[in-house]
Amino acid sequence: MGNYAKTRIAINDWREMTALAIFEVSQIENPTIEQIKDYEIYRSLVPDLIKEHNGKYLIRGGNAQSLEGVLPAARWHVIEFESVDAVNKFWQSDEYQRIKGLRAGVVSVRAVIVSG
Repeated sequence: MGNYAKTRIAINDWREMTALAIFEVSQIENPTIEQIKDYEIYRSLVPDLIKEHNGKYLIRGGNAQSLEGVLPAARWHVIEFESVDAVNKFWQSDEYQRIKGLRAGVVSVRAVIVSG
């Protein structure tokens, strides 16, 4: 088997592994009442959308404790998906893209995918 074939198999294996989407959610100071209402709508819609994409919350808004380094003042969400592709399908879905803007002005989000 050539190197190209081995690399392709490795990439396909990687894409099929369980993947975690990890979100660091930080509050933004002084949101408007309207922004807070929009964010509450976002929070009510996201769990069902995650479930529709076969995602499962492992940690939702959990308190974090630093073992080393400076920990940002944030809430953490860890969601398990079947694969990296599944995370990307959720993130890029029309449904999520439509509601994503509802969190604007209330929280700042850093999102990463970890596979393995």
